Amino acid sequence: MLIQTIFIALDFGNSRLKIFAEGPLLIKAIAYDTTNWVDEAFECIQSIMHQKSAVIGYSSVNAIAESKLIQKCSKLTDISWINAGDIAYNASYPDFSQIKGIGNDRVLGIIGALQLTSAPFITIDCGTAITVNVLDINGVCLGGAIMPGFSTMHASLHNATAQLPQLQPHSLQYSIGNNSIDAIHAGINTAIKGAIKEYSSQYPEYSFVLLGGDAHILYELLEDEQKTKTSIQADCIAIGIFSIIKDIP
Repeated sequence: MLIQTIFIALDFGNSRLKIFAEGPLLIKAIAYDTTNWVDEAFECIQSIMHQKSAVIGYSSVNAIAESKLIQKCSKLTDISWINAGDIAYNASYPDFSQIKGIGNDRVLGIIGALQLTSAPFITIDCGTAITVNVLDINGVCLGGAIMPGFSTMHASLHNATAQLPQLQPHSLQYSIGNNSIDAIHAGINTAIKGAIKEYSSQYPEYSFVLLGGDAHILYELLEDEQKTKTSIQADCIAIGIFSIIKDIP
């Protein structure tokens, strides 16, 4: 009797772990500051496996979280672990040889975007950090940029000042505010919007692929001309992971 193999994708981000079943279908997102997050993730993986074997591909920018969960899952002998980011980075296409130290999340975001569109394009991952990654017409990754994400900017203002409140990101459409709250939104949104406008002007023929939890916020801030060449795929990294692990014999 054949034993069915389940494919699972794990995205270890800076502040949380996202667990995907095939699809990709987001099963659970767990913040690392949640009590017993490792146990919660372990139980979630067990539930997806449902007594079947599993191939788990992962992307990680958080080595500590990655190590904790893999150690917890070591008691499950019917799991094959695949570092999908390392495999993607060393593949011949796309070509990452022009840059050093690029994170697995950036690599797999590009791989995932290639399942949806063709080069040239720019992926913009909107999470704790916003990462901009440029892939040219020949499939060569030219590099990119890393800047604080929406939530990180808001938290930084609150933590570094005595009176500014902690706010949640909001896609408000103005560049100045007539009170402190509106001014915070205006400043952060204009700063990020301005950065994206710069890349749009440098690479006018490139499309945009937005991914990450705050992708919809950034999309609302884009100008109409930019929106026409922009697609949103929040789970692009998971798409990249599944494309890698399913091609392995």
